[in-house]
Amino acid sequence: MKGDVIGEIRDIFKEMYFSEEEIEIRLNGNRFRGDFSSNILFIFLQKLRRDKRIKSIEISKEGFVNFSLSNSFWQEKLEEILLGERVLKTVLPIRREEEKEIIKESYDRCISVLKHGERLFGKVIYSGCDISKLVSEEEILLIKQMTIEPVSLFNLCKQFIVLWEVDRGEVEMRFLSLREEEESKSRLALIYALTLVIVRGFSILGIKID
Repeated sequence: MKGDVIGEIRDIFKEMYFSEEEIEIRLNGNRFRGDFSSNILFIFLQKLRRDKRIKSIEISKEGFVNFSLSNSFWQEKLEEILLGERVLKTVLPIRREEEKEIIKESYDRCISVLKHGERLFGKVIYSGCDISKLVSEEEILLIKQMTIEPVSLFNLCKQFIVLWEVDRGEVEMRFLSLREEEESKSRLALIYALTLVIVRGFSILGIKID
């Protein structure tokens, strides 16, 4: 079973060890800037920028390294959900009845889309779909919401609704296109993964899906 995403990011950092040959330490000629200077931060940033899992990096005013992970990293997490290698372990409680109803309504929408997809394309093997086609900001954010724990099912379904509203075609064909079969199947895989997370989340919370 795959670990949590934060743990995987820690592993990325652990891989970026420094060798003695890389590190430079110099006596600082300006006593107001410290006794020594080193290129350690520069080396670390260069290693981060070369890592294909890292999409962008910036240094904040507070001195933190802000970074975003690549689409391929998140697509890989989705694939792990589809293969059963990544199963939700922690979920935030649902505090209001209306939140529970929104989650159930989103789940019902997902099932409706999956059924219509099967009518259009036949039985789809979701784990075999080309999920590299999932690149829109809304799709990637939905994958993030599924994989960064603890998962908020309510926030996850709010993001699904955002994605639903982006595609303003007729409801029956939402996410689907006969002219774009492979893209449609990749979206079906995304929606199927969402149903797995919702069902698992409800199970953890002891809530039955009618």
